[in-house]
Amino acid sequence: KDVLIRGTPENSGAAQQLDIPTIISGPTVHPSTNNARIELETNIKTKINVKYWKENEESKSSVITTHYNTKHKIDITKLIPGTKYSVQLEIMDQKNKRNVNSLDFTTSSIPMVSP
Repeated sequence: KDVLIRGTPENSGAAQQLDIPTIISGPTVHPSTNNARIELETNIKTKINVKYWKENEESKSSVITTHYNTKHKIDITKLIPGTKYSVQLEIMDQKNKRNVNSLDFTTSSIPMVSP
């Protein structure tokens, strides 16, 4: 798995002091050839705006929004095999307090089939 996570560490004292939504587990990415699942858990009920794009093509990004919950499983579909994607997770509580995390992943390549 090629997973790089950037942003506020999940146990950041600064995030907890500001009383903003905090990731307490994850995010983890489970990429396949055409899909990826992102899983994470937050300290309070949040909704997440998931913005994703192919590497170096942020202007062509797509957005998925989840429902308020503490445990999130976000499925990104119709991806291109063997391609690097960037993801921005905007985590919001019901008072509109926000926390943003970023990560990158690469989908699996299509296996070569011998004739």
